[in-house]
Amino acid sequence: MMGENVAGAVDKLARDSIYLVGVRHHSPSLARVLPRLLDEARPDAVVLELPDQAQPWCEWIAHPEATAPLAFAVADDDGTIGFWPLADFSPELVALRWARTRDVPVICADLSPAARPESSEASDGEFNVGTLIDAHVRAEHPDDAWDRLVEVPSAGASPEAVRRSALAFGWAYRQGRMLDERTAAREASMREGIRRARAEHGPAVTAVTGAWHSPALTSELIDAEAESDRELLGSLNFDGEPTASLVPYSQKLLDSRSGYPSGIRDPRWQQAVLTHGDDPAAFEGAVTSLLTQLAAHLRSEGHPCGPAEIREANRMTLDLAALRGLPVPGRREFQEACTSVFAQGDVLGRGRAVARAAEKILVGNHNGALAPDTPQSGLALAFASDLAALRLPGAGERSRELTLNPLRLKDSSPEDTLDTRREIFLQRCRVARIAYGISNDVIGVGGAQAVSTRWTVLYDVSTSASLPHASRFGVTVVQAAKGVLRTRRPDSDSDPDPDVLVTGLTDAAAAGLADEFDWWLNAVAAELPPRAGIDALAEAIEVIAAIGEGTVAGMLLIDRDAQIASALEILADAAVAQVDGLAGSDDPADAAALGRLVALRHADIGLRLAHSLTEFVSAASPLMQGAATGLLHRIGHDTAGLTGIASRIRAASSVQGRRDLTRWLTGLITASPELLTDEPSLLDDLRSGVEDIDEAMFVARLPALRGGFDPMSAAERERLLEAIGADRARPTDVPAEELARWATEDHAAWERLQRLGLTSVAVSPKQRWSLVLGRRHHELTGPEQRRLARSLDQLYGSGDGEGSSVSYLGGRGGSEPPYPTAREWADDLDALFGEHVREDIAASAITARNPLAIDLLDNTQPRASVELLNDILSLAGGMPESALAKLRPILRRMVAELSQALANQLRPALNGLQGWRPTTRPSQRLDAAATIRRNLRHAVSGSDGTPQLVVATPIFRQPLARRSEWHIIVLVDVSGSMEPSTVFAAMTSAILAGVDALSVTFLAFSTEVVDLTDHVDDPLSLLLEIKVGGGTDIGGALAVAGERVTVPSRTMLVLISDFEDAYSASFMLSRIESLHNSGVRMLGCAALDDSGAARYNAKIAAHAASAGMAVSAVSPTELARWVAEQVQR
Repeated sequence: MMGENVAGAVDKLARDSIYLVGVRHHSPSLARVLPRLLDEARPDAVVLELPDQAQPWCEWIAHPEATAPLAFAVADDDGTIGFWPLADFSPELVALRWARTRDVPVICADLSPAARPESSEASDGEFNVGTLIDAHVRAEHPDDAWDRLVEVPSAGASPEAVRRSALAFGWAYRQGRMLDERTAAREASMREGIRRARAEHGPAVTAVTGAWHSPALTSELIDAEAESDRELLGSLNFDGEPTASLVPYSQKLLDSRSGYPSGIRDPRWQQAVLTHGDDPAAFEGAVTSLLTQLAAHLRSEGHPCGPAEIREANRMTLDLAALRGLPVPGRREFQEACTSVFAQGDVLGRGRAVARAAEKILVGNHNGALAPDTPQSGLALAFASDLAALRLPGAGERSRELTLNPLRLKDSSPEDTLDTRREIFLQRCRVARIAYGISNDVIGVGGAQAVSTRWTVLYDVSTSASLPHASRFGVTVVQAAKGVLRTRRPDSDSDPDPDVLVTGLTDAAAAGLADEFDWWLNAVAAELPPRAGIDALAEAIEVIAAIGEGTVAGMLLIDRDAQIASALEILADAAVAQVDGLAGSDDPADAAALGRLVALRHADIGLRLAHSLTEFVSAASPLMQGAATGLLHRIGHDTAGLTGIASRIRAASSVQGRRDLTRWLTGLITASPELLTDEPSLLDDLRSGVEDIDEAMFVARLPALRGGFDPMSAAERERLLEAIGADRARPTDVPAEELARWATEDHAAWERLQRLGLTSVAVSPKQRWSLVLGRRHHELTGPEQRRLARSLDQLYGSGDGEGSSVSYLGGRGGSEPPYPTAREWADDLDALFGEHVREDIAASAITARNPLAIDLLDNTQPRASVELLNDILSLAGGMPESALAKLRPILRRMVAELSQALANQLRPALNGLQGWRPTTRPSQRLDAAATIRRNLRHAVSGSDGTPQLVVATPIFRQPLARRSEWHIIVLVDVSGSMEPSTVFAAMTSAILAGVDALSVTFLAFSTEVVDLTDHVDDPLSLLLEIKVGGGTDIGGALAVAGERVTVPSRTMLVLISDFEDAYSASFMLSRIESLHNSGVRMLGCAALDDSGAARYNAKIAAHAASAGMAVSAVSPTELARWVAEQVQR
């Protein structure tokens, strides 16, 4: 029955009034029979699956003096290049040549590559015929099924039989597969092309397209889908103006192993099928010829292979084809015979030599050529002239590796220095998106900036295709680079992206374009200070400082010292003003940005930041405290009053203390990676903290120490270990009371170690550092020491993919084998560290996305904290429901405990808004108990003697608040930087929603706004609905919030955000002003947590305050007090 359905479906396609020729883009069998099929069909027009940009190039593609392979190419504005290669065995090229000789019009009907349909992924149905076909033919390559079912059986077959075979293949492969949006749009474009061909040239239309598309191009669908196709095509967005060109191609690039996704294997084999496919005997002769050439190549490489092997390989190839019922051998039979005979069954060793020989013989090295007078851009001629002048490889030459020293001018000027001229030229090509040179990273000694550059240069088809597109901007490389940079200038009516400005400035300087450099420098100096974050400002200052120091070859001939100094001063002022906004940050990237600022030698930024850094040491997050401590050491500031590292290590006795120690060390190391090796006093202090404490205290602090040093690279760890290897002086100025306290702690720790049965864990100083840094595990000689290392390597070392060995510096640290299950890991953690420290590691495992984290958490049941809850929620975000089910009980317990604790804190602040008084005024809240008491005197007996209450006076409940029904809109930024505040926002909103005087609207936003008000009563449900991540559009969120305002004078808007607006800061400020003028009372929370320290964009926050929004970092209690004050005012 199935066979009848297939035969019927294929027969219907073959008899359709649209003459359908389904092909593979490189199908020698279809290419061979296509001229005869077209002669029989006698079409009025031929429709091809080529983009409409190919239409004006058809005459040049089919030109009799053009030599295949060629490629039609389309370059986009972003530098992306798409190729449509055409070989002699490509049916599209055969159709174009046939149409040219017969003077038949051709319609290129595929969708433009510039079209941007809505992105979607197609999900195939449960029954996928294509998968079954691949399994049936044992496909090892995407084209294997086509080869086995269409190409090989077509030898000697009639043209119509080959056409039907291809249509059957396309119809079958389409069954059970769903279309993605782009494929649907492409097929709509093809149908529209057929309609146009009918209307302009006549009813007899032949459609030469991929066999997979043929079932979607029938006359029935042409008529039925006309309106929907035009609607779909009319709704498409187009990205830029792509530029089309025609370029020579090669057989090597046709082969799919070159990276061409629609390529085929072994072009010379395909050419043999095209040439001899009608004559099986001739094709067998071609196979013998290929085997002979392959054997000759093997002999030339020194491998024995003679006539006997050729005869045996030829016999096996033919026998395999006969055994499998094939009219001629296919590629698979050819390969199997070569492996058996030439490689003697060895797929390695000799087999590799055979594979190399087969690739050389079967791929070929033939190159195509364009017809004379084929249109080319003027830029191509200027580009070739530049290559000759700079002695760089041109078209047809091999690629070269260049190491340039553009800054070493010796006694010559930049114009006379070849390396400088080459560097500037290659940078201009990069900016103009001419695909010629690829820059390779070069790192100087010790990580410093290198003075040399390294490039790989090659003039290939991508170069030829990119030149016509670049020529839209100029006829020389200089003009093209300038033109591209001008198109990248942001619109004057929108807030520019800081990254776009800095990148534009960098490119203008590298390319040596003075006018463009002036524009981008002015834009950076004007636009970044009011809105950019600290990281963008630090990057801009670094870029401009490097240009001013003469380390950019493109600027060697351009004198802009005064303008650069002015811009640096402006940006330095803005950066210093932004630093205070980092106090509450827990992001190592902010610590790194702060370190980059201090490292700059311009405008004395380090000294200007000394006051802020001193404040951070005592009043910032632990991470920023550590960063500030290290940076104060770096700038030579007085550090006598700062708490030492050793004291911090000793004081980290609680769960929170150990977490703070980890973050403090992370901040110190991230902001100042080399400080510990460069500052002897600080290193001695660290050594005292690690080496002078008792074993038990060391074991208890070890996970925190290991986590704190995690940001260190392997090379930095090795340098630190080398520095530690030197002798040090023991501290002699420790106060007596401090020594007494240390002794007490040591004794208590030793007793604890005895209770754990670990008194044998004697760890020498070298071994301690091996454990702390995860390096040199050969120092660990005892079994308990190895257990300690293994338990931490599971989290920080090879257990989660980042391990290393003694001789390998690729990972950060750790080389012990992973635990097979979380149960074994948890048992070791309990035995080695005890319950409290095990909780620390469980929390760190969640943060690090360790594969055993969930099971370890389930075994540990740690105490609730907002930090841990936030980490678990971030882990749960990408989980399937089956995995999430294991976490739900843990999450519910944590949320309940934290919500109860928070409610107890907020209750005094909300006193006066909660509570009720009885009233006879009807409302939605009936007081049942008061109603019964009030109406007891109206009780009567029913017919069965049961008392019944007649309610004459119902009693209702009314809030005690003097003004009822205030509306609070909580607008929460859920971009990645605001995760901790999101947890507090959800729990606080749930508590406020329980106050009858208030109604709460909860809006979560990043670049879009989601109304989660329905979940506000259940904080866990609310938190699970929030999807953290993405950019930030505060203005758009405020606009949505404004739509929720009904009575402005009774509305409070609480915005919880770091004010890092990725879109338009000006639009955000206009929305704030509008809401303020309408009477809405607004509070901007730069952070909502217990610390009161925030990480926010200080400049934009200040502008928001000026526009009418109070801005502060507040705790939930302080927020509750503010709400109560607004209601009771």
